Amino acid sequence: MTEQRFVTIRGKRFHWIWLRDHCLCPQCRHSSSFQKVYDLSEAPSTPEPLSIKEVGDELQIIWAGDPPHYSTYPISWLLSLAYDNETSDDDKSETKKYLWNLAELEQYAPIWSDAITDISENWFHQLRELGFSLVQNLPSQELEAFILSIGPIYHKFRYGPFSKSQAIPNAQDLSQSAEGYALLPHTDSSFLYDSQRMVEYFYCVENQARGGESILVDGFKIAKDLQEENPEVYQILSETPVEFRHLHRNWEYYFRRKTPIIKLDINNDDIFGIYFSHKNFNHPLVSFEKMESFYDAYSTLLRYLKSPKYQYCFKLMPGDLLVFQNFRILHGRNAFVANSGHRELTVAYQSWDYFSGRHNFRNLKNLYSAESMFLKKD
Repeated sequence: MTEQRFVTIRGKRFHWIWLRDHCLCPQCRHSSSFQKVYDLSEAPSTPEPLSIKEVGDELQIIWAGDPPHYSTYPISWLLSLAYDNETSDDDKSETKKYLWNLAELEQYAPIWSDAITDISENWFHQLRELGFSLVQNLPSQELEAFILSIGPIYHKFRYGPFSKSQAIPNAQDLSQSAEGYALLPHTDSSFLYDSQRMVEYFYCVENQARGGESILVDGFKIAKDLQEENPEVYQILSETPVEFRHLHRNWEYYFRRKTPIIKLDINNDDIFGIYFSHKNFNHPLVSFEKMESFYDAYSTLLRYLKSPKYQYCFKLMPGDLLVFQNFRILHGRNAFVANSGHRELTVAYQSWDYFSGRHNFRNLKNLYSAESMFLKKD
């Protein structure tokens, strides 16, 4: 008969070794950072309780030892970390994603935030739910402070915190071409390893050119539809590594990155990110025999991306700030007539970690305030 080495609290099981490792007392945790001081590997034996009691909203344990060790846990804090057939703490605090095509986005009917009259963070919630949001009437002099209120700005290449998207001669990227080419929906920086989970900002400085409407596509929605409608295509795009590359002659860079177009999470049962840019696509890493099958799948993906069913098309106006998850939302544009008027966007990037960290802090700070009460006990 196997000895039970766990306790059940409100229907959730917690192993003794896990509970001892998560003791909240001042001897085991640093009082202001909440980081662990206690080293479980130095214990002479596997932790074993002398007594376990649930008193009100607390779990109280006395651990065997010389001398015995006392631990107290808020029940709410324990349940927030429950691992017994549960999602992780980060997943439970995650806003539910709303996957959309054009009709579903119109049904959602998003209301964009106004930087002058709307001081709420509706845009923050929409970014997590829809994968993008729009803040209107943001003065240009407030752009940097707005972004820095979330976290530091990522410096890409030698641009510094901001770069410009505008038509220039001898452009090093198709998005800056003097000809005003249309751009297929894509994710930026697909060729860089250190930009897998980025939020991208497009701030409209001026948009007088004829054409150039912005296009957004929910890559997670297309991936889910492919999984249901074309499972073989989905399998190929999620299992086949491909190479994206970017040549920058002026700054003497040639970037290359290998990744599946549809990247799955560690359990291979959910979508972690979409990484795709036709203009930067080099080749798939497949055998000769599988090359044609890959290109059939690749072409199917392109048809989905170009379908009006999935595209949200609109024109950015001066003062608009478009914010989107560069690992979920693919962006593109219609062609524009470069000599018909000036079109200029300011571009910035920021790690998604700062958004996720801010969101988690807001959801969980009350639990860690409870934790600090136990840390300060004598």
